[in-house]
Amino acid sequence: MSDAFVWKPEYSVGVDVLDDQHRRLFEIVNRAYDAVKHRNVAPITHELLKQLVEYTEYHFRTEEALMKKGRFPEYEAHMQIHLRLTNNIKTFQRRVLNGELKLDSEILEFLQEWLVVHICEEDKRYAPYVVR
Repeated sequence: MSDAFVWKPEYSVGVDVLDDQHRRLFEIVNRAYDAVKHRNVAPITHELLKQLVEYTEYHFRTEEALMKKGRFPEYEAHMQIHLRLTNNIKTFQRRVLNGELKLDSEILEFLQEWLVVHICEEDKRYAPYVVR
């Protein structure tokens, strides 16, 4: 069975702790992909979404601390992006828990967009400012 979202070297921001956290986010998303693929969503939905929200918040705190320490000039704008992404994930979580939305391709497409596009376009901007 292959993963839906495979980590590629070009996703690296060059900061080990952040790359490791990005890989962990890929793992969580891949668990969601596997659940959807095997129609085994219900048993893990609540736990998976809880992990995703908690780990995303943890990851963003780590990124923000490193960006602040490195005096990244786009720090405030990047924090706003994190806030929007966190709110989107929490909205998905709420909608799934309320039965308004199923853990399916809509969520997976959002997560793929976030993981790949956000890392490659937004996160790589801070890399030169973050102490390695």
